[in-house]
Amino acid sequence: RKARAVARRRPDATVIAADTTLAHDGESMGKPDDRAHAHRMLRRVSGSSCTITTGMAVVDAGTEHTATRLAHVRVDDLSDSAISEYLATGAGDDKAGALEIQDRSAHFVDVLDGCPGTVIGLAVCALRDDLGLDVRECHPDDCVAHYRRWGG
Repeated sequence: RKARAVARRRPDATVIAADTTLAHDGESMGKPDDRAHAHRMLRRVSGSSCTITTGMAVVDAGTEHTATRLAHVRVDDLSDSAISEYLATGAGDDKAGALEIQDRSAHFVDVLDGCPGTVIGLAVCALRDDLGLDVRECHPDDCVAHYRRWGG
């Protein structure tokens, strides 16, 4: 829907849109409503594994293509004070499940299986492999190297 809405306004553009959700114990979590909600989300996933799904759509000249990628992550056991300190930075305010691996939370989230780009919210590999876009080469080892550079 996001890609279609933008494409209607920009019919000559190639539009890429993505949405990310986090699933834990059968419950899907999007972006938190506020910091208290973010704290409850992080408390819930603390010390456990969850699945992050990023769905992507490309709309170009009236054609639509979609792809979905999954990643499994493990969140360290977090104290309430650690969660509060993290949330005070604003890092998780607009992230699915309040997790942001590309910056501040990378130290307490480990990508167990899947591309870190899926967790970040745009799996470049899927754009290339599944949707055939001409994007820079993205090899899983490269993604992991970038993730590690961010502090994961």
